[in-house]
Amino acid sequence: MELVLQETVARRRRDRTAPHVYVSRYGSGNTLRINSVTSGITCNEAGSVITIELLDVSRNWLTVILPSLVWRNLTTLDLSQNHFTGPILSNLGSIVSFPQLQHLDLSDNNFSGILPSQIGSLKNLIFMDLSQNQFLGPIHPSFGSMVNLTVLDLSINKLNGSILKELSNKLIIVNISMNHINGIIPPEIANLTLEKLDINHNNLVGPIYLEFGMMSRLFYLDFSSNHLSGNIYFQKPCNFQHLDLSTNLMSEDVTGLISACNYLEYLDISGNNLSGQMLNISNFPNLVFLDQSHNHLIAIVPDHSLRNKLVLYLAILIPTIVGGGFLVLVNLGKLRIVYHTVSLL
Repeated sequence: MELVLQETVARRRRDRTAPHVYVSRYGSGNTLRINSVTSGITCNEAGSVITIELLDVSRNWLTVILPSLVWRNLTTLDLSQNHFTGPILSNLGSIVSFPQLQHLDLSDNNFSGILPSQIGSLKNLIFMDLSQNQFLGPIHPSFGSMVNLTVLDLSINKLNGSILKELSNKLIIVNISMNHINGIIPPEIANLTLEKLDINHNNLVGPIYLEFGMMSRLFYLDFSSNHLSGNIYFQKPCNFQHLDLSTNLMSEDVTGLISACNYLEYLDISGNNLSGQMLNISNFPNLVFLDQSHNHLIAIVPDHSLRNKLVLYLAILIPTIVGGGFLVLVNLGKLRIVYHTVSLL
């Protein structure tokens, strides 16, 4: 049963815009949620807010949080969607003051500077979201020491350097998209039990290793908008549902590309240097989005129906399909004909 205590001090009567402070009890833990806050946070001198295990001040207009709360037993800290600026340590002090922290969300602020190596000391951390800030520099090797981490989101920052080879083997989701990460994608990443891997819009080079197609739990893979090169070939087991390799430098024959990926719903391989025949759509019964445009592919126009397709994004040249036994598109929600240099078999 939740116990809610609302602050009712004299200054509340004088200032109706003062923040509401709630202390909620969930089982054995204590929760502090503060909403509609426009200034700093502190505790009263009487100590009415005691040991806090969860602090949620997200979606406010905060610019500073005063270090007067007792952090030692804090397991969840959510400062997302505020207006914090500057380095993390300038706002929160030494990060090692959170020894029990399991959930850290600082997303959608204006934090800046280098990611502090002290974050790696948070051995109990399970969830970390530092996305949509202004962080600079490389991902510190100490991040690989967070052995219990399952979700890591560093997207939409200004990070550079390479991807760490050693990360928590408990990771399920990794998102470091929209940064300035360079180098190759370490093949060691394929040893993780990931379900989602998103590193789009970086400066990555080199091949896509075959091992990525053998990650049995991986269903979402986005390597788009990098400088990856070489061939694309995945073997069984391949459980991709979402695969985006667009806007890279992939080349060679695409025919054998993903013959084992029968579960694909979304496939974008546009904007590469792929050659050979276009993919045979009939091999992908679950496909609802396909973009093969801006390559050097030979079009195949199959003589069968495509049923229950929501979006089919075909890369074909309009004059080549006139009188050519075109597809019967049943229940098609959207068809886009995109200019592309192709030839028909």
